[in-house]
Amino acid sequence: NLWERWNKEYISELQQKTKWRVPFPPLAINTLVLLKEDHLPPAKWRLGRVMEVHPGSDGVPRVASVRTSTGIVRRVFSKLCPLLRDEIDAHI
Repeated sequence: NLWERWNKEYISELQQKTKWRVPFPPLAINTLVLLKEDHLPPAKWRLGRVMEVHPGSDGVPRVASVRTSTGIVRRVFSKLCPLLRDEIDAHI
């Protein structure tokens, strides 16, 4: 089944942690993302679009405001899975 394979392979790839391995550009405005939910399987995660990024006290962006179908939420980057990997991989 296409959806089962997409769920197991592609979503898992999006979740890979890159911290400490390679420098990673902050999420760009308008990037499509999945919002990771610990209590839900990846196929049930909500889709959203990054509207704004928020820097921490050190000036490094780590939180984003994401527009979903139900409103705008703030999430740390580690709970967001960008969907357009080709654009991100081009920066690495």
